[in-house]
Amino acid sequence: MSSAATPKPAGGLTAAPTATIQLHQQGKPLQKFLNGEPKALGVTLIMLGIIQFGFGVPLRMAKVSEITGLGTPWWLAVLFIVSGALTIVCGQDPNKPRVTACLATNIINVIATGIAVFIFCVDLSSWHYIHNTEVAAVMKYRQLSYGIKTVLFFFAVSGAVLNIILSVFCCKGLRYCSPSTQMF
Repeated sequence: MSSAATPKPAGGLTAAPTATIQLHQQGKPLQKFLNGEPKALGVTLIMLGIIQFGFGVPLRMAKVSEITGLGTPWWLAVLFIVSGALTIVCGQDPNKPRVTACLATNIINVIATGIAVFIFCVDLSSWHYIHNTEVAAVMKYRQLSYGIKTVLFFFAVSGAVLNIILSVFCCKGLRYCSPSTQMF
């Protein structure tokens, strides 16, 4: 009865279900990427970069250590800010080249942050070699410096975790995207 009640075009197939499936497949990468809230994570990365830069300024006044000698707070801050800005742009208008660039930037940041964490660990472990002849003012300054370096270390680890999370969402977004499909 159903075939008599509903007339079918020649060939018996309609084009509507095919178009619906195609739109659903194109929307999937966008949804996977946008589920990660890239704008919020990008803003968080920018804030971590600003804090990293700001906390690095007082350390520069200290005598040179591994952290300040290599400029670790500053290049790490620049990487966080660039990655956060690219993530925000990608979250506003995601397409395959932008998501790929965001993924590459986040992977570079994870590697650079691993290097920075190593530098922080080396610098923080060398803090215990203090001469007993130092005056109280120098000791207080060194303790403050140690505290700032510890905070920068935890911010670097937090930034690495955020970059890993963003990389996962970028990979999920790119996995379902064919080379010719744009995610909008």
